[in-house]
Amino acid sequence: MKGKDPRDAHFITSRICGICGDNHATCSVYAQNMAYGVAPPHLGEWIINLGEAAEAMLADVFEVTDRAWRGIGMIPQSGWRLSPKYREYDAEHRFSVTGIETEESTVCRSGEVLQGLIKPHECAAFGKECTPRNPLGATMVSSEGACAAYYLYRRLDVPEKTPKAATKEASSVG
Repeated sequence: MKGKDPRDAHFITSRICGICGDNHATCSVYAQNMAYGVAPPHLGEWIINLGEAAEAMLADVFEVTDRAWRGIGMIPQSGWRLSPKYREYDAEHRFSVTGIETEESTVCRSGEVLQGLIKPHECAAFGKECTPRNPLGATMVSSEGACAAYYLYRRLDVPEKTPKAATKEASSVG
């Protein structure tokens, strides 16, 4: 935070970790209030308390678990499941659901798109086998997905920048 505006602490610290951002944001706001000797307005206290109550309810009902993500694979501690206290309501436990596997497309590279390793148009299936009407991966399913957005808005290529030197020469020739 050195050299940063202290009023941005809640925004910056919540993005450093990337996992427990709300917790970092709440703590940074408390620290900031104590450092400046200020208290939030009455409605601000209500909002803080509601947020903490919601977090407590989530922590009571759910626990963090490993989850497989389409196109990416297993990511440790990236999903939720019902806590043992609510096991009787857990369909996985109640109906002995185990080993759910999904078939992944062999040509779809949405996992790489999700990770920012490639752009949608760099996938061989993009706009051919994979379209919003026939999505092969998660990034084409929703209109908010990167592949669907590229497809819908025809953002197929990134325009090349013209070098400044070439531009000056071309304008002086004509």
